[in-house]
Amino acid sequence: ETVCYKGAMVSCVSGRQVTRSSRETSYGRSIYTALIKASAYKTTSEEDKERLLSIAKYYYECNKDSQDFSVSVPLYMIEYSQKAMSSRSVKAREDYIVTKIFPQMDRVVVHGENYGAAVAVSSNRIAKYESINNENMSGWYLGDGTLYIYSDDLEQFGADFWDNVDWYMLPGTTVTRAMRRSDNCGTYFNPSDFAGGVSVGEYGAAAIQIAPFTSAVQGENFSSTLSAKKAYFFFDNEIVTLGTDISCTDPAEVITVIENRLYEGTDKVMINGRQVIIKKNTESTHDRVRTLHFTGLGGYYFPTGADINSHLKSGNANMLRFWVSHGTGSVQDGSYECVYLPNMTSDETEKYGESPEIKILANNAGVQAVSDSSSGAAGYIFWNAGSVNGVEASDACAVMTHQESKKSFKVAVSDPTQTADTVTVNVTLPENGMTVSSQSDNITVSVNGNTASITVDLSAHYGWSYEVVFGK
Repeated sequence: ETVCYKGAMVSCVSGRQVTRSSRETSYGRSIYTALIKASAYKTTSEEDKERLLSIAKYYYECNKDSQDFSVSVPLYMIEYSQKAMSSRSVKAREDYIVTKIFPQMDRVVVHGENYGAAVAVSSNRIAKYESINNENMSGWYLGDGTLYIYSDDLEQFGADFWDNVDWYMLPGTTVTRAMRRSDNCGTYFNPSDFAGGVSVGEYGAAAIQIAPFTSAVQGENFSSTLSAKKAYFFFDNEIVTLGTDISCTDPAEVITVIENRLYEGTDKVMINGRQVIIKKNTESTHDRVRTLHFTGLGGYYFPTGADINSHLKSGNANMLRFWVSHGTGSVQDGSYECVYLPNMTSDETEKYGESPEIKILANNAGVQAVSDSSSGAAGYIFWNAGSVNGVEASDACAVMTHQESKKSFKVAVSDPTQTADTVTVNVTLPENGMTVSSQSDNITVSVNGNTASITVDLSAHYGWSYEVVFGK
């Protein structure tokens, strides 16, 4: 359920199958079929049947304008499926709002209020990509922080995308443009152990450390000196991406890909509130960009301004891409800040740029942190011991806080490295006199005035999020 957004199975859990001539909704139809079959079992309770059909109807209704999920079942179940979808007694479930961290497979999936998203990271535990049987032979950077953003277009990451995408420019990644060799069974690990995230309800944060590596798989003999610290923060209306400590001594250009999407000829591109014509098959540079918008996805806001490069690749399907260049030959202390505003109109994007709801609290080699005023949530990626905005960590960890009201404050902590035995996080509470309402079993908490000291037993090394709730 979590890895299926409105009936589309997110690509980051499909492995090498992304290069097959299928769509995310094709896998979603298979899930729909499984839900219908399970609901019809004689051993299925009425309560479970109601829930299964509710999810199935939600997927059906999300896609009914483009395809009919009800006929994806075996022939002998079509009547049962169609009757269930047309029945007034079967209620489609409400939108599923959650941020889910999958630490055992280095994936993050978000079902937001206005968007869906997924991030694929990698570590010394999980390989960067899967390739076998001559499939996905150029997936070198799929696990380097590829960011999938889902709007109302549930076919964005279908066969047309994977058949035409530039594999050196996957959205969300920071990479070099050095040429690689496509190889069957060519895969390798990220040498870093820092990959994962933390969530509290619908809000979350994720991170990956890109580390230098050498790939000798299938005789490729490719090496890279690129290193970077990348963080992603998920709020109600925004996705905030931060990059810092970017360095590389390779002769190739280092870039961070802001976006790479299918482009319809009628889509408009707006930069700083003005329409811009992107010429086909020509790279262009746009200076001091504060806001960017194009039809079909939404807006982008760059808090410090950015010089953005663009390219519209024509082919069987047009691909529009935007990226930031960090330089060539000797890159040191590179960084970026980008706020994605899914499904916002051009006017809404401009207004947001004038009065943003997010605040970048830190973006340096020690900590990356962002707060969101509209939701009361804030995320912190501590790459080592540090302190920012009233949150102090004794060691590397990820922290998410959410002030639901004056009487409720949540804190979640995780260890993306999955190596630490314990970590202590000190947090300034929003009100004096708050006490612990609930907590995970492996958390020890002490409160002194408006300061809470939270010690988490991480010895299980699962990378899970552990939570404590303060109330008054």
